[in-house]
Amino acid sequence: MIIYMMKKHLYLVFLFSVFISCDYVVIENKNEEEGKGDKKPSDFPVFPEHSNPEIEIISMGYKIGDLYKNTDSTFLALGKISDNNTHKSYVFELDHNMVKLDSVSARGVFKILEDGSFFTNGYDGEMFKYQTIKSTPINIILHPFNARKYRDETERAIYIESFDKNGFPDISIYKSEHRVDSLSFIRTTSEFKKQVLKNLKCISYIRSNLSPPILFFNDNKMYIGNDYLSTYPYDFGLGEEVPHKLLKKVDSCELNLMKSFQIDYNTNISLVDDYVTGYGSAGGNHFSPGTRYEKGLQYFNLEVNGVTTSFRVYAPRLSTLNIKSRNIPHTDICIIDVVRTTNEYPEELNSYIARIKK
Repeated sequence: MIIYMMKKHLYLVFLFSVFISCDYVVIENKNEEEGKGDKKPSDFPVFPEHSNPEIEIISMGYKIGDLYKNTDSTFLALGKISDNNTHKSYVFELDHNMVKLDSVSARGVFKILEDGSFFTNGYDGEMFKYQTIKSTPINIILHPFNARKYRDETERAIYIESFDKNGFPDISIYKSEHRVDSLSFIRTTSEFKKQVLKNLKCISYIRSNLSPPILFFNDNKMYIGNDYLSTYPYDFGLGEEVPHKLLKKVDSCELNLMKSFQIDYNTNISLVDDYVTGYGSAGGNHFSPGTRYEKGLQYFNLEVNGVTTSFRVYAPRLSTLNIKSRNIPHTDICIIDVVRTTNEYPEELNSYIARIKK
């Protein structure tokens, strides 16, 4: 009997240790988590509802990132539209009231130049350049010269050239180690200089230093850099003359990028209180406990042109502000973004406009 009780006791201890070492949630009151029955239900409605009828908070229907001043009366911004759990990126043109005028599909990368033209990523590795959002884009594809492919084809051709009329290879082709590799590599480098370097004006790593550069040619054509043998293990005595090193010596293009619009962040929003409704943990496993954190409600005041309103949002982690505000200078508008971080409370994929009712 004593042995049985000891085994039962150890089993319960084991279950308890498993419980505390895995992710868990302890909810004080489910209604509280849903925003009902908390300590300030009337003064702080659940966002986007709010307390002051003089202010309107309206969903934009999409989420926007940095804003760029396009003209005196329009902005450009990269943003996302969500539909059936899919999120697609777009470049938006917005008027001074943040109303969408036009948009083009993009894929996350958005670089705008001072003249208002911009680059976006495509979905098959290519890029596009738009002179304006309404213009037909220039499709920037991989440069047709692929050094690795050319080297492989040249190597096969050298082997074929070595065969005599009876179809037997010349034994001399095997006498020197890397002879075929060396010849094919040297011929490839020569062809690279003719097809790529000859009319190359400048290059730009407009996407990132880890991505292939954009090649700008004297005839105004643009290509994405192709495979130029940067990972090939030998240079066969060519040293700095190998294709990828030659490319690094080419001048950089002076692309004057437009700076994002200067925006005051969180200057007109303030966290006034919070309320713990539960706890969770992250980073734990069956052998060690995770980091414990608080979940709950956050209460905010928002000021728009001297008028204040209040609301609350659910915060998966109370230690992190779950909302941010962007005050757009020289306008009567501020943009509100709500951040979600858990599957239970999905990411809020819309930005909101807050302004005085007209």
